[in-house]
Amino acid sequence: MQASFSQFLLDSVLEERFGLESFRPKQQEVIDALLSGKHTLALLPTGYGKSLCYQVPSQVLPGATLVVSPLIALMQDQLSGLWRRGIRNASCLNSSLTSRELDERFAQVENGEIKLLYVAPERFESARFRKVLERLKISLLVIDEAHCISQWGHDFRLQYRNLSSYLAKIKGCTVLALTATATPHVQRDIVKSLALPRMQIISASFDRPNLKFDVQSLASANDKDRQLFSLLHDADDSTIVYTSSRKEAERLASLLRERRLSACCYHAGMSTFERQRNQHAFESGKHSIIVSTVAFGMGIDKADIRQVIHYNMPPSLENYYQEAGRAGRDGARANCTLLYQPKDISTQKWLISKNYPTEEEIFSIFKNVQARGLTAVKPQELLKTVNINESAMMSALGLLKQLQLIDSTPDGAYFQRNSEANPIIDCTLLSQRKQHEMNRLQSMISYVSDKRCRRESILDYFGQALKTACSGCDICN
Repeated sequence: MQASFSQFLLDSVLEERFGLESFRPKQQEVIDALLSGKHTLALLPTGYGKSLCYQVPSQVLPGATLVVSPLIALMQDQLSGLWRRGIRNASCLNSSLTSRELDERFAQVENGEIKLLYVAPERFESARFRKVLERLKISLLVIDEAHCISQWGHDFRLQYRNLSSYLAKIKGCTVLALTATATPHVQRDIVKSLALPRMQIISASFDRPNLKFDVQSLASANDKDRQLFSLLHDADDSTIVYTSSRKEAERLASLLRERRLSACCYHAGMSTFERQRNQHAFESGKHSIIVSTVAFGMGIDKADIRQVIHYNMPPSLENYYQEAGRAGRDGARANCTLLYQPKDISTQKWLISKNYPTEEEIFSIFKNVQARGLTAVKPQELLKTVNINESAMMSALGLLKQLQLIDSTPDGAYFQRNSEANPIIDCTLLSQRKQHEMNRLQSMISYVSDKRCRRESILDYFGQALKTACSGCDICN
């Protein structure tokens, strides 16, 4: 570690601004690497405190720290937590800001008033933003949720994949890629994609000894409901119930309220006001139960969640472990229960198929974009003319952009890039990704059906070994 960054200074920032007495060993190792100028991929489990690895250095480094984050809601959650701690030199740039607000924030960064700036990956597609970057001193570039870089990861995003093309333009900065869910294959793909010299990997154990893992096989939805009510008998325990659909989330929240349990709902189909209100009600303890789709959880500031219940089987172990890991962040015992019925398999296969368009649908989308010439069109407009669901639409647009047939604006509108009237559209990449999703689903099916230690199965999937006796699962106990 460079002499200008003494351990005393880091410890002082940690205690005075974050209210913590010491770093965890891997947090310290990551920070030491960054302050020595080493590009780093950090693999830290959910609940380990990944954000501290860049938030503390941001307060001592001479320039700004730029954090690439996938969701506006996640940025806002992170900023709210920093502001509550009195850290006011943090801000964000996102599509909700007016042109004037963007000008003000750019000026604040250039004047050194903002030390920690959150942006979406799409922001790099803005020529204006790239021009501003050339004038800024960026000491640290952080890629949060770095598994989004890999096309073999569980949440691939083309804008993340394209980040590597902009790194060379940010002179003299150190890069930190952070994730809690990357298999060895995905780890290698992240490092290869970023193409940074001597990028090191720092990995903490993914084992969470305080979490008990339990899979309960049930014959029907009625059985699931009865078991869910049984698990929620202690109404004071903070609990997240995850479902695979908005409709299911609303149904279960209503059923729980009918049983006089303090429950609220959360999904992407609700208004921003409703989501924020219900999240605050859960975090503050007004409601002890929140029933949600996967839209809820990233950036949540609640350490004392005692239960995470999956009412439906997730599509992958990456999804499951990230969501289950939101329990017990305070280190106390917590339960992670998955309610499984065979029907869940066909449901997940159907959901995966909905994410992928046919070749005919892809060509139809291209022709619709092409018909507008250089006039950019939002996906919501395209949905009015092409009979396809939104996730398949975005997969098609992502492929067409990856093939350089179309391009997009920073606010997510698309326009024709290639003037060829009837180009050949190679759909091989989408076919490969679909098969990879099916393979991940098969690993999830093996997890729920094999009579093997749940903890050992999870760690093995992420390329680690269980080094002690299992501290709690339904197979071993």
